[in-house]
Amino acid sequence: MKQEGQFSGDHVDGATVAVENDSSGDDAGTVRPDESAKTKQARAQSEHRRREDLKQSFERLKVVLGVPQPRAGKRDLVEQSIVEIERLKCKVDLLMNEVQYLRTQVP
Repeated sequence: MKQEGQFSGDHVDGATVAVENDSSGDDAGTVRPDESAKTKQARAQSEHRRREDLKQSFERLKVVLGVPQPRAGKRDLVEQSIVEIERLKCKVDLLMNEVQYLRTQVP
């Protein structure tokens, strides 16, 4: 069952044409083939940028963690990041305790 605003494909002279299943009669929701291609291209470019950004982020993470393996997996990088964050949290706690101790020693 199609909802208002959905499209179905009608065949005209061997080509598929998008037809809106909206009873309102206005052309606001119709999709032209050239717009569809532009939308697909824009989505593909957006996805490509997203993947490149993720790739660069993982590369930066690899450098920051000092991972020696050139082909470390993403899961391994995330796991090593978790371990490093936990280690740093413990270090912060130790340093905060030391600061508190030293403050009690100052007259």
